[in-house]
Amino acid sequence: MSGYKLQINEHEFTLNTPNESSEQFISCILTTPLSEEQANSEDYPADKKLDLTNSPYPDTRRGAIIVHGIGGHKNYTYHSKLARKLAHEQGVYSIRFDFRNCGSSSKTGKKGRTLQNDLEDCHVVYKWLSNGGFKGRKVIIDALIGHSRGVVDVFNYQLQHMDIYIPNLVACAGRFIGKGLPESIKKVHPNFEQEGGHWIKGFQDGSYTNVWVPLEETNSLGELYMNSVKKICKETDTLLIYGLKEEIIPLEDATHYSNCLGDRNTLVLLPDATHSFYGDFDIPVQEWNQSKIPINKSKGRHDYNYEVCRIITGWLSPISCERRFYEKALNIHEFLPRWKDVEGVANFRDIGGWKTSMPQRPGTAVKWGKVFRSANTDFMTPKGQENLKALGIKKIFDFRMPFEIKETNFELLSDVEFISLCPPNKTEMGLEFYYNLAKSWKNYDNVYKGLLDNVIPFYKPIFEHLRDHADIPILYHCTAGKDRTGTVTAIILSLLGVPDALVAKEYELTSEGLKPAYPEIKKLVNPLFSELSQKFKLESGWTLEKDGFENLFASKYETMLEFLMTINTEYDGVENYLKSEMGFSNEDLDLIKSNMLF
Repeated sequence: MSGYKLQINEHEFTLNTPNESSEQFISCILTTPLSEEQANSEDYPADKKLDLTNSPYPDTRRGAIIVHGIGGHKNYTYHSKLARKLAHEQGVYSIRFDFRNCGSSSKTGKKGRTLQNDLEDCHVVYKWLSNGGFKGRKVIIDALIGHSRGVVDVFNYQLQHMDIYIPNLVACAGRFIGKGLPESIKKVHPNFEQEGGHWIKGFQDGSYTNVWVPLEETNSLGELYMNSVKKICKETDTLLIYGLKEEIIPLEDATHYSNCLGDRNTLVLLPDATHSFYGDFDIPVQEWNQSKIPINKSKGRHDYNYEVCRIITGWLSPISCERRFYEKALNIHEFLPRWKDVEGVANFRDIGGWKTSMPQRPGTAVKWGKVFRSANTDFMTPKGQENLKALGIKKIFDFRMPFEIKETNFELLSDVEFISLCPPNKTEMGLEFYYNLAKSWKNYDNVYKGLLDNVIPFYKPIFEHLRDHADIPILYHCTAGKDRTGTVTAIILSLLGVPDALVAKEYELTSEGLKPAYPEIKKLVNPLFSELSQKFKLESGWTLEKDGFENLFASKYETMLEFLMTINTEYDGVENYLKSEMGFSNEDLDLIKSNMLF
């Protein structure tokens, strides 16, 4: 591994490829989220250049796969730095690996490294992570990150697996027009076509050595024209990073990618960086200590890979991902807003329009205009009532407890049926319960598990409605339209085949949907916060009014991923949950799907 030292939260192993019975293998490194104990250990060295100063982010279900280019390896350029930063700052599991014929993986001899082999290797890693290969912990692949030829792998993997939703694709210094590759090779190896290939310096088994690249490998890449990236799922975001001192890839390729990817794309150009994100001139040794930019001592040049890590982690940060998805989800299609303006009701939106990934029903999506979710309706104005009637809603399901409900009189909704789905046994929630939720969003995992076991089964009438009267639009809500409403929405969408990551993204929209109601919500919770501050000693620099409020009312993507994993683990999936806890049959569930998909 060229002297690379594994970190305290890293594990090196091999995976057979393209299947478990194969003799060929790929060499992998898994980087896992850190515990507080690990982060403070002497065995976890500080790296000021990575700026890992805060406490480690809680363990999540987010995963990333990091892939290298021609002649590269799993610890090339920014790869190991990025893995460490993602684990520390965002609780992300990541795998970086050597493709076959690279690094410490199996050698393929004269066959070289084919694109199809690369995609097979990527899929082996994807399945291992998502199926719980590490200690049974299943992870949702949240990002594919590629450098150079790895960019082609990232985009082609997604194109070859359109049934898999991956929210984020990161492409660093990638080629768009394949014919540029043989043209650039010919400048250095003018006879490579007659000789059947050419030699490059590649990293194999711990050192750089001569590696044979057969003509077939070059030709297969030379035939690529990446305009097909425009077919990638519209809910997927892309990030492109190029150095303006790029010496391998024509910079026009960045423009081609940007034009094809459209508004989903973010393009970042680093003025002084080369293809591998180093400077293009040597820095005298005596100037190293004065440089504001990190120096790669083995090369004696500026090292912009730390900046690449900062850009990628910033773009993949929860707040950045949340904002991008919210802006993209404002409309179901060009002429139909997802969010509905029902005056006096916050967080009101249509749950339709999401694409599904069910093999049995390919190319389907959730019908819109049928199911709506919101926060409480207590403050709905007469105009809001007119807005609601215009949506055709005939039933409103209310999940709230009696003590949460304010007496109302909606004179304009006399033809709308109001149905209370309050569980018969109210569980008293003590101050410690609310304090734990305010202290950390991670504590919602247990709360949502409790909803699954004790509350959601009482919401069976909603699913019966979708089975028997799906042509009649409905609204359901709790107080904030976040927890009870969010988990029911997740079960509906998951039943209909919407990918878990996309279900979690839909849940996350509530963070934005509730913001207009924050002033009223804060008035309601201030008495609670007053009691909590008297009973519990708060950490220095941490306040209930800001930090506690954010934890209580944020709808985190990671929280919903954990909830969906709980259903899969505890109940063997949503369908089995609905059958065992609500008594539905396979025929019932198939009818709901037929009614709700188009």
